[in-house]
Order: sequence, then structure tokens, then C-alpha cells
Amino acid sequence: MGALLNAGYCYDVGLGVRRNQAAALSWYLRAYHRGEVCGTNNIGTIWRDRGNLKQALTWSLRAATLGDHSAISKMPSIS
Repeated sequence: MGALLNAGYCYDVGLGVRRNQAAALSWYLRAYHRGEVCGTNNIGTIWRDRGNLKQALTWSLRAATLGDHSAISKMPSIS
């Protein structure tokens, strides 16, 4: 499962590949569907960076509910 997060991260920051947030989002969603909580938080971060605060908050709350406490610290920057 970590490989899915790693692939998402590579696309998210452009590590070894051209930066592509749509591809990153796709990989993070795959990780989320396979139980990777960090993928959920990363999805929220992408939505925040795109300016979609409603989606960002939805995904960050989901991450926090699933136990990713770092998602809670990001919430003030979303609201």
C-alpha cells in the first residue's frame, strides 16, 4: 500500500515525473480505498491547494476520523 502513496507523492511534487496533481489525486484515492489513512489527508491537501475548501475540509475531517492526527492541525488553514 505504501507504494500507492509514494506514486501519489511523486506526481504531487514532481519527483522523477512531471508534476501532475490530477495523477497524484488518483494515486492517493487508490491508497485511500485500500485503507491508507495518509492518502486521505493528502487528498484534502490537494483540494486545499486548488482552493476547494469544502472538499478540503471534508477529506481532512475524514482523515482525522480515521486517526490521522496531522489532519487536525491543518484544519485552521482550511477554514
